[in-house]
Order: sequence, then C-alpha cells, then structure tokens
Amino acid sequence: QHFLNWCKKQKSKLVFIESAILFTSKFNEIVDSTIFIDAPQEIRIQRASLRDNTTPKAILARINNQKDEELLARTHANYTINNNNNNLIIPQLLSILQNI
Repeated sequence: QHFLNWCKKQKSKLVFIESAILFTSKFNEIVDSTIFIDAPQEIRIQRASLRDNTTPKAILARINNQKDEELLARTHANYTINNNNNNLIIPQLLSILQNI
C-alpha cells in the first residue's frame, strides 16, 4: 500500500520498484510490466560480494534461497535485460521503454 500511495504522488509517467522477491511477494500484481535483470551467477556473486562487502559463500547462500523467485522471474517477466558484461544495458532499456 505504501508503494501505491507513493506512486500516486509522483509526477512522472513511469515509476520503478526493485525487488528481489517481486513475484513471491505478489508485487508483480500491482505493476504494469516487469523487467528481469539477468546475469551469470559468477558475475552476480562477484558484484554482490564487492557491493555488500561479504563472502562469495554468503552471496551464494542468498542466491540459493531465491531460486524459486529467479525461476518465476525468468518465466513470467515481461522483459529481460542481459547484464553480462557483453551487452550494453542502456540500449536494452531504451528498447523496453519504447514498448511500455
């Protein structure tokens, strides 16, 4: 409810919510479109370890706890952005935004 109230106060045409558990928390039911950000597990572990200043083992445990969510996102998201160091992110995002 807090998110919906916040959305109503925004003046922009688009608002975004980031959630590692978007589908299992049912937040996907209150948004118009969903975007899954995909990256190989090795890259995700490396990035999260640096960002959170924690061990790869701890990050892997977190990833394993979210496996169901990842499967739901992969199969139900409206769009996917490949964040794998080989694809530019901004062109992918711009393409998605043109379709929303």
